Amino acid sequence: METFFQDFWALVDGAKTITFLVLFIIDFIAGVIVAIKAGTFAFNKLANCLSSNVLFLIAGYYLIGLMVTQDPAWQAVLIGSYALIIATMVANIGGKLKKLGLPIPDSISKLLVK
Repeated sequence: METFFQDFWALVDGAKTITFLVLFIIDFIAGVIVAIKAGTFAFNKLANCLSSNVLFLIAGYYLIGLMVTQDPAWQAVLIGSYALIIATMVANIGGKLKKLGLPIPDSISKLLVK
């Protein structure tokens, strides 16, 4: 059992987990700033970020990591899911930065989450 957890943690820990955390914090802060700028900020809505799709995606990533520890054939799915989650998080942040007035070209902004 100890080897199982070591194998799992070796797959999902480190730079990937730190990247998820940093992007989540940036997304959270950008969302708060957008809400303040729009005049819709409320303290009782701060916990809504915990029900965001991004957290479900990250949980799915860890579940796939569990599957990889049992069957290494899932390794490609784990790598692909990591790339898609990072792309989704960057798009969320980009959409919020566009709302803050950051000059993002239209060719890029049409790809961002609105």
